[in-house]
Amino acid sequence: MNMSNNLRRIVPIAVMFSCIALPAPTMAQWMLPQSQTYERRQQWQREGVSDQQRHFAYGVTLRESYDSNVTTAEEDEIASFVTSAGPDLHFAWSSPTTDVAVHYTYWATYYSHRPGGSDIDQAHEFTFDLSHEFTPRFRVNLYDQFRPGFEPELENGNRQRLGNYIDNKVGVSTAYAVGGRWEVPVSFNHHFLKYEDSELSEISSYQRYQFTGGLHYNFRPQTRFGMDFSHAQIIYEGMDRDAQYETMSFYVNHAFTPRLSANAHLGMEAGFYDAVGGTYINPNINVSVNYSVGPRTVLTGSFAGRTQPTERPEYESQYTYSLMVAAAHQFTSRLTTGLNVMWIPARYENALATPDSSFGAGFAHEQVRGDRRDDTVAMGANISYQFNMHWRAEVGATYTTVTSEFGGYSYDRAVGYIQTRVGF
Repeated sequence: MNMSNNLRRIVPIAVMFSCIALPAPTMAQWMLPQSQTYERRQQWQREGVSDQQRHFAYGVTLRESYDSNVTTAEEDEIASFVTSAGPDLHFAWSSPTTDVAVHYTYWATYYSHRPGGSDIDQAHEFTFDLSHEFTPRFRVNLYDQFRPGFEPELENGNRQRLGNYIDNKVGVSTAYAVGGRWEVPVSFNHHFLKYEDSELSEISSYQRYQFTGGLHYNFRPQTRFGMDFSHAQIIYEGMDRDAQYETMSFYVNHAFTPRLSANAHLGMEAGFYDAVGGTYINPNINVSVNYSVGPRTVLTGSFAGRTQPTERPEYESQYTYSLMVAAAHQFTSRLTTGLNVMWIPARYENALATPDSSFGAGFAHEQVRGDRRDDTVAMGANISYQFNMHWRAEVGATYTTVTSEFGGYSYDRAVGYIQTRVGF
């Protein structure tokens, strides 16, 4: 396997797709596992699981889709039907002061046409949540998600499969209420990602540690503001790309009316990045607005901007912004629909012109041609119907187009799918 070739293709891809999946992370998103727990439990309830009603639940999700460009290649696109099945088991137990939830899902995905390796991806996912209230003012949350994945190594197009891996995320958080308005949250999170292939592991395997503390104030029932401080460190298994940084963030959440609410997060990040050397100071911002047009329709808009060192080894810094608008409407108690559009421009600046032998001979000279930019536009629509408490179905489509000044990274991709879930 050619190490230089994999760096050109895999490292930038991981960065690009992390931007597509999520806007730049804010302090609130990094901070405490409670928000992750809330999102998971919302998903479990959509799957027919309610830890307040029963201790055990099980079900299966089936999905059939058509992908027009399964490898996200710029030319010679490969289309494929994709079939997925995901059985799951759920256990939950609650007392007045303690909540415990354990969730297991097995995913198998079959591609009817995907040259270059196995047609099947597999993954197991184990999730554990424990929350305990020691006193009315002091609560502790513990969270762990373990995911071993079994995938082939594929090198055609931009949408890579890097082979078998182990992914584990663990976090512990506490929140202490001081008086009736102040709250002091503290958390620690660890993310471990390890690829089985030794050469790929040198590029992409890492451990990430993050400690966060904050001070929050409930000014009024409709207004909340505060500040958070975070220290994080990323250690890669190989190569000289480790990073450590501190972030100070200020936020305010306010409900202007029962229909209109807004959140704003402003922060500054200072750190050290081994691949670049020296220190850096980067601003980031995240603003979102929610508006209820009526009892059945909600509109959402958000803007995020973040400056950070880039993992593209031939550039020093990356400026990423995202603008998103979304709408959700409930026609009846059983029929709902959603629509969203997102634009993500990313600009790479300060080219590193000095060749680095760890990236392959002549790598910098081959790749660096001044500042470059990626533009991503992604949109999606879906409609879902709840037949009864056990059966739910959904149809939808997504379209993504990427225009890149990096050769070979522009592509168009359309996906249509139908999905159903049965749970008991």
